[in-house]
Amino acid sequence: MDKKYISDLLEKRKRLRNFIKFPYQYEKIDEDLEEKVINAKSQLIIIQKEIDKYFKKLKKQKKNK
Repeated sequence: MDKKYISDLLEKRKRLRNFIKFPYQYEKIDEDLEEKVINAKSQLIIIQKEIDKYFKKLKKQKKNK
């Protein structure tokens, strides 16, 4: 994983968190909104795991130096 990939993940995480908090600002009210919020939450979990894995690996590398 490179730094660009992680920065993209961090940006996407930020947008998903805002979408989850304020979905009505991003989407018109419709039947699919609840499903979109649930989907955003699941994507957020996956992104957070990737970010955690990257920083854990980075911390381990710094510790070994």
